[in-house]
Amino acid sequence: MAAKKVVARLQHRRGLLNDLSGVILNSGEFGLAADERRVFIGNRTTESGPIDENIELLTEYSTISASSVNLATTNVSFSTLGIDTTFLTFDTAIKNSFFMRYTLSQNSVLRMGSFRIISDGTLVTVDDDFIEVGGTTTVTLLAAMSGAFVIIQYNATANPADFNYSVDAFLQ
Repeated sequence: MAAKKVVARLQHRRGLLNDLSGVILNSGEFGLAADERRVFIGNRTTESGPIDENIELLTEYSTISASSVNLATTNVSFSTLGIDTTFLTFDTAIKNSFFMRYTLSQNSVLRMGSFRIISDGTLVTVDDDFIEVGGTTTVTLLAAMSGAFVIIQYNATANPADFNYSVDAFLQ
């Protein structure tokens, strides 16, 4: 006897954000707010039971209502020696203060620090607080304004360095 095939239908809702905000999505049902490009999924405990919430799937169009958000966690190799080499850029119209925790290794020298940046959209102020062991690195971090953007740069005058960092942005 041949195996019985079961066909399932996935249901999605699509509309304006204002229209979807009053809709109770079924458990696992997707809802697209086409005007805002935001996606939600329903979360019910049972089909006829109490509604927990509609959960938003975060995309680049989501509105984040937190006081801070982690922007980047990565490793960069400063293998290109140079002056004022840009490796990060932030739009001050969206965020105006940043906190970077980092470690830097260059040959046998290790540095651990925090780089704090704040901007009013025209000026930028920075504070690089760090400790080093094994000597002194030849890497300097700095921030500058480029239009409405804060750019994070490094100056490396000798020997490549490995740089690990995590950046948090604090929303206006």
